[in-house]
Amino acid sequence: MADILLVGDRLFPPLSSEDGKIVFALARAFSDQHHRVCVLTLFPENQADNETNLARRLRTVNAKLADGERTCPLFEGTSAIGQFSYFVLGVTPEDRGHAAAFLASATSALVQDKLFNPNTVIAWGETSTPALSTTLATTRLFVLPTGSWTGPLSGKERAALNPHAADLELAQYSLAGLGAINANTVVFPTLSAQTRFFNSPDFSYRASDLQLVTIRLGCDEAPFDPAVDTTIPSSFSTSSTTGKIECRKQFARRSSLALGPRTLLLATSCLYFTPSARAFISSLPIILSLDVVLAIPEGGDSVLEEQAKRFAIEFPGKVAIIPRSKIDQDRCFLASADAMLLFDENSQSGRETGLCHRYGTLPVAPKLGAYDDYITDFDPISKTGNGILFSPSTPQEVVIAIDRVRGLKEDIDTWNALQQQLLCSYPRWEATVEMFKQLEAKEPTVG
Repeated sequence: MADILLVGDRLFPPLSSEDGKIVFALARAFSDQHHRVCVLTLFPENQADNETNLARRLRTVNAKLADGERTCPLFEGTSAIGQFSYFVLGVTPEDRGHAAAFLASATSALVQDKLFNPNTVIAWGETSTPALSTTLATTRLFVLPTGSWTGPLSGKERAALNPHAADLELAQYSLAGLGAINANTVVFPTLSAQTRFFNSPDFSYRASDLQLVTIRLGCDEAPFDPAVDTTIPSSFSTSSTTGKIECRKQFARRSSLALGPRTLLLATSCLYFTPSARAFISSLPIILSLDVVLAIPEGGDSVLEEQAKRFAIEFPGKVAIIPRSKIDQDRCFLASADAMLLFDENSQSGRETGLCHRYGTLPVAPKLGAYDDYITDFDPISKTGNGILFSPSTPQEVVIAIDRVRGLKEDIDTWNALQQQLLCSYPRWEATVEMFKQLEAKEPTVG
């Protein structure tokens, strides 16, 4: 059994950020396999005092910064859905350097005061990398959850961090570079992100034996389970998909969409200003001539949204713009759609496609990044694949991709079999943990 410390900034409350959701889900998955797990993060003191599931400890943390020591309160809590604890340092960092210094000080304090003595430390994100060198943990992992990294620290940020980062100059003042120096292994959510890191000249100084590993993140944590999800109109699972049909009907009724039994209900992600989103808007006159209705959420590029809204006025019953106030029901959005058109071409987490599969929704995406890593284009002959890919991102290719989905929808036997296949293909946290455990088992390399 391992003692595992997960360190990261802005992880609390867990449902307030994607990183928080993922880290707490990973912590629960570790604890389900009987590991001792602790999460350490930062949160403003005045807000932490108002959290009913946090208790202020008498112990404080003296954070050593270049601009002087700062005494910070320490809060503790226990997860209600998993047997693991978390510590929250009550502080509001002013920049990346201060956030990194606070996390390093808090990690050191946990070990020195024997509150938690990990043999595995997982640094989640760049600001947690200095914490790796503050313990004697034999396994030190650095996770780049978005698959990307930020530029070098500014002079002010470096000054705040210097007491905790002896190798900062060697890392060319990069927090990600510091992670490559301090960690045994750097973990990426997708192979494309790993390849970008490997080929980047920014990390030419890394050790030749530094392991670079791709681990897919799970997506079956609560509340993402259509079999028991109370926010959707009707539950469904692989044993019975009739609930998804009911979700589809109710969503169409609430959104005033004219939905027939063979009509394709196509939802989209937010209209980010990407080539695929612009191609989609340009192709709308053709798409709307097909037996397709569209559900488009607010929250993307304002220019593209305005164009979409004009189509919604011009084609009532064919296009619905979902107000931002209703996006908190995005699980209902996933559960109701037949297919989801994804536009975030910079996404590297792979979570979007996994959540589509979790709710039996066919992802349609440009052949780029995480989409290309985790979507296998559906082959109607062999009946294999878990999505539809298009390339390049032109109006013509977008129309072809949507028309392919519409054709699948018209063949009821093929569509039902495909939905069953999607509902079984989502990534599981259990598998994610098994891959992390393989890293723990390997002989560590001194960084």
